[in-house]
Amino acid sequence: KIVFPFFGKSLFDFSVRDVLPKEVSRAVIIAVRNNRDALGAVGLPIPSVTVLQQKPLGMADALLAAASEIAGSELVILIADDLTDSGLIKRVVARGRTSGAFGVIPGWKTERYFPGGYLKIENHRIVGITEKPGEGKAPSPYVAISGHYVRSSDVLLGELTRTGTTGGDDAYERALTTIAQHEEFVMEPYEGNFVSLKYPWHVLDGMEYLLSRLASHRGKGVSICDHVVIEGNVYLDDGVKIFENTKIVGPCYIGKNTIVPAKKTLTVPVFCVEHGRWDNSGKEFTTANALAHGRLRGSANFDTQSDVWKEVAKKNELRNTKSSTDTYRT
Repeated sequence: KIVFPFFGKSLFDFSVRDVLPKEVSRAVIIAVRNNRDALGAVGLPIPSVTVLQQKPLGMADALLAAASEIAGSELVILIADDLTDSGLIKRVVARGRTSGAFGVIPGWKTERYFPGGYLKIENHRIVGITEKPGEGKAPSPYVAISGHYVRSSDVLLGELTRTGTTGGDDAYERALTTIAQHEEFVMEPYEGNFVSLKYPWHVLDGMEYLLSRLASHRGKGVSICDHVVIEGNVYLDDGVKIFENTKIVGPCYIGKNTIVPAKKTLTVPVFCVEHGRWDNSGKEFTTANALAHGRLRGSANFDTQSDVWKEVAKKNELRNTKSSTDTYRT
C-alpha cells in the first residue's frame, strides 16, 4: 500500500520523501518481500539503503531487522502509512535537538476513538504508550503518530531485544514505555490533518487529504486552447491537452498525457445529498462550491442512494450540524 499511486507519485513520496527534514543525512528503508523492489527503486534526496524484514511482524521486528544499519545513531522513525502536514517532522527534530529529551513523539489530538497507540502523560512527560486501549479507555486524547525522535538507537535496540517481538503487536510501544521510566520523552502536540492508510477504504481519506493540499501546477508540454476556464487548484501533469469550451473546477489532478476533449457530452451518475428535499417546494439546484469528503464520494461510486444518505447523516452528526432537510454540510 505504501507504493499506491496518488497524483503520479506513490504514498511513500508523500509520507516520507516530502517530509524529510534537512537534519536527516541518511535513510534506512525497511521493506517486506512484496514491496522491496519498488522501495529499493525510490529516489531519495539523501543516501539510503533498503533492509528486508523477513515477515511483517510490526515496528519492533522491523527496527531489529535494521539494527546493523541504525546502530550508534539518532533516529527519526517514520511510518510510511501515515500522512501528516509537512512541518510536523521538522518541529519534532528541532525539539529533540534543543530540549535535551531522550525522545519526542508527535501526539495527534482526536475526539473520536482511533485504533492506535495512546500516550500516557504525567507532568508534561510521556510515561507510556497504550496500544489500542478500546473506546473509552484511552489514557489521554493523544495518539502517537509518525515521526518519533530517539536520541540513541543503541538504547532503543537494547530494550527491543529484551522485550522481544512476541506477545502481541505492541512490542515497540512496550519497549518505549520501559525506556520512559528512566529517560525523558516529551510530546509534540499536533492538531492538524492526519490520515493513516491501514485498510483499503482509507485510500478515499488519503485522496481527500492530498486534494486539500494540492497546489496548482502546469507541467511540461501542457496545451490549453482558447475559451477554457480553470477554477481552484488544478494540477496539470506533463503532456495534458485541454480543448476549447471546457471548464475544470479544482481541487483536481489530471494525469500525464490526458486529453480533455471539446464539446463532449458525458453521462454521469448523480446522487442526492439532501434526504428531506423532495417536498415539491422548489426545483432549483445550486452549487455549494465544496468537494464531498472521501467516504461520501466512495459511497456514490460503489453504493446505493440509501447508503449515500446514511454517509451524509453520519458526517453531519460528527460535525454537529443540523438542517430541516438533512442536507450535506461541509
